Amino acid sequence: MLKTRKNKLLRGGVTLILTGVVLILASAYGYFKFREYKSYQEVIHAEASFIVKIDVDKIYKTMVLDYLYNPSYYRGKTDDELKTGLAIPGNVFIYTVGSKSCQTYFCSLPIADVAVLKQFIKQRLGVNTFKNAGHGITLATSKDGKLTVAFNLKTVAVAYTLKNENVIDILTDLLDKKNLLSDKDQKIASLKPANTHLAYAFKEYMGTGEFKDGVIYLNGYFNFNDLDVQGKVFTHRVFDKHASIKMWLNAHLLNGKSYSEIQLKGHRIYPDSLLKYYQGYLDVEFAGIVNQIDTVITYEYNDDFEKEEVRSTRILKVPRIIGTSRAQSKSLLNYLIREGLLDTVGVISKQVFPLYTLYGKSDTGFFTLSTDKNIKVTTVSEKSPYFFYLEMDFNQLNGLRQFPLLEKYTKRLDIIRIKATNVGKEKKYFEMDLNFKMKNINALAQLF
Repeated sequence: MLKTRKNKLLRGGVTLILTGVVLILASAYGYFKFREYKSYQEVIHAEASFIVKIDVDKIYKTMVLDYLYNPSYYRGKTDDELKTGLAIPGNVFIYTVGSKSCQTYFCSLPIADVAVLKQFIKQRLGVNTFKNAGHGITLATSKDGKLTVAFNLKTVAVAYTLKNENVIDILTDLLDKKNLLSDKDQKIASLKPANTHLAYAFKEYMGTGEFKDGVIYLNGYFNFNDLDVQGKVFTHRVFDKHASIKMWLNAHLLNGKSYSEIQLKGHRIYPDSLLKYYQGYLDVEFAGIVNQIDTVITYEYNDDFEKEEVRSTRILKVPRIIGTSRAQSKSLLNYLIREGLLDTVGVISKQVFPLYTLYGKSDTGFFTLSTDKNIKVTTVSEKSPYFFYLEMDFNQLNGLRQFPLLEKYTKRLDIIRIKATNVGKEKKYFEMDLNFKMKNINALAQLF
């Protein structure tokens, strides 16, 4: 009898605990669903073109799990709490708009505390001048004019432009809740099903991104109107197996587009003139180190106290860079010499490329640029499904000890690969994986 009573109490306790767990899970699910719903409401301008969705809640959940699995990695970190004054929603959207340059980006977010937001703008964004723009709107612009922040009591809208163009009209719309997309608009609706950390939408093209253990992975569809890619199987030059950078592009440039001239210290480079020699293939390779002889000019005083020029030579170790292009090579070589971009012994003008001595030469059907004067480029090729491919091995690249600034920012990185295939006439597909050295820690944690 007593035993039966204990069993009933035990079953009742287990039932109560399970009910509590279910209620907690249901509440958490409902909370995150509400945050997701709210994040789509009146935040994207009606002219939005290229839209990137950042799933903040999914990133948060991923990082909590990473912390639980790798507590020792996080335990020593003593970063101060970042106080922004923002009420970060479930999703954040960054996008371009049709009436502005594709190099201008917009974002708007709800505000939790205006005073804290102002301190964040001053201390973290380096913008110290605030201007009353009327109608309850405050404006803050960086010294270089690239960053503009506008806010009222409820919302902050941010624009970052590389073109220094006017962004006030779009920011004002965002604050006044005018000319905004409905959450049922196709541009937004196409992003909702994406259960990934990142997602983008541009016209009919979609893509996603994930922060995984030891790797950032991106993939999606795109199209460049200027590129003409034919077929689905391509050939490329066989690279040195120890090369730290390998890149090739199998594509023609469509005729009819005009490119602006490039001015470099007395030289005018006309891309239109150069591209007419190009025949649909180019590649670049970094393979080890090569010695170059550099002339050093100093000045000394002679016995008559007259300053005289003294020339001496030194041996420099520089990256062995090789770049080839399928081209009307002899015609291209003559054009470069005629324009003063290449001298008669095959050296690219230092005014055009001052970093290293770069040699240009014409082979049958190919034009080659290299830091190695005696380069002999292999004619062996192999097939690939990728019309574009880039591979950069940061371990080998940093091992060259040629790029100290790059080493500072890439010491945690292992290798990056970007691949693109030709799906159809107006649709291409790409994949990118950026690998980190620590394979058991989430890549996002290793970025910072």
